[in-house]
Amino acid sequence: MSFFASNNRIRVTNDADKTIFDTAQPMPHIVQRLQVSTSVGFPNAPGRYWMTSAYLGESSLCQKYEQKYSCQLEYVCNGGTCSYQNVCAYRMEWVKYPAYLNTQGFEYDAYNWSTVVDLGAIANGIEADFIIANCIAYRTAQGSIIDVGPIPCGLPLGASFLANNSSIIESTSDVADGSPWLTRMMSLFVQNGHVYVEFKHSSRGVRQRSQWEGGLECNWSGPPSFVGNIPRSVPSNASSFQFTFDILIGKFTTP
Repeated sequence: MSFFASNNRIRVTNDADKTIFDTAQPMPHIVQRLQVSTSVGFPNAPGRYWMTSAYLGESSLCQKYEQKYSCQLEYVCNGGTCSYQNVCAYRMEWVKYPAYLNTQGFEYDAYNWSTVVDLGAIANGIEADFIIANCIAYRTAQGSIIDVGPIPCGLPLGASFLANNSSIIESTSDVADGSPWLTRMMSLFVQNGHVYVEFKHSSRGVRQRSQWEGGLECNWSGPPSFVGNIPRSVPSNASSFQFTFDILIGKFTTP
């Protein structure tokens, strides 16, 4: 190993005489430290119920004893003259109604969303060559999906991690085939003398695999609004996070 210093230049070589440090080459140095916090709320990707109904026809299991206006032939005598006549009146009768086999579940629309947050300006208008960002994240609200339950987080919550470039915040797959379905990410970048973070949500349109079958349902006034023990509202998949960034802003020296 050798060490050489002359005219503000420092050069170090290893035992094979290969240069491992040379100030004549561009050298990285830190020009600013930026410590800032921000939060993000990922919106609820729109979802809804779906239902299919198999018509089983009128069933004796779906009959009600009720007043009904009907006409029928009756033997009527008036003034000594008797004959069969069509007599109409309100009568109590057993009335059959259609039966259905209903199945319900949930589906979600394809949805994309993003927002950009200005984390701060770089001093003196310097254009940074690189940034080194450490981050600590806390989840303040956790969304949920019917098939998956609470959405998994891809970050080590409460612990420091390197947040350079892009980080997956939350993700989940379609349980039907394992293909990616919902992804939430953040990306750090420098532009026009500022440090920014962009948060993105992307999800495909998908029908959830979970289904609820109601068995035989009588159609008194239309198909029922809910089947069996299906949740009475679409679970919210909105999540929110708090982030604290410790960012080192760097430049390379000009030889």
